Order: sequence, then C-alpha cells, then structure tokens
Amino acid sequence: MDENVTVIRGVFQVGLGEKFDEHALRDLPAGSYAMLPRGLLHYNRIKGETVLQFHGIGPLRYKLSEPC
Repeated sequence: MDENVTVIRGVFQVGLGEKFDEHALRDLPAGSYAMLPRGLLHYNRIKGETVLQFHGIGPLRYKLSEPC
C-alpha cells in the first residue's frame, strides 16, 4: 500500500533505498507530509519525542530494527 505520513510534532527522518545511510536522511519537521509509494524501499529515524500519523488502505506490515 502507499504509506501516507503526517508529522504532528517533532522531526521524522526518511531516507530512500535498501541500506541505512545516515547522511542521506531528510528531515521532515512538524507539519510535513510524505507519501511513500507501495514498494519504495525506505528507512527512517525519529529525532526526540515525535508524534506521527500514518494512514492508507491496508494491510500494512512494518519491519522494525534495533535503534542505531
């Protein structure tokens, strides 16, 4: 599914690709919106206390990893 993300508070960082690259992360501050199309390989990191809203038409599966 397409993944829609709205940053309510804080900073959400997104990078594109299969492998995590800290230097390729893009900051999405509060008020930002991103649409990540189905099948787009991406990774993310959250800076500090952050509130996000995810929405789309499911099902949706997340692959979580240990914090860096």
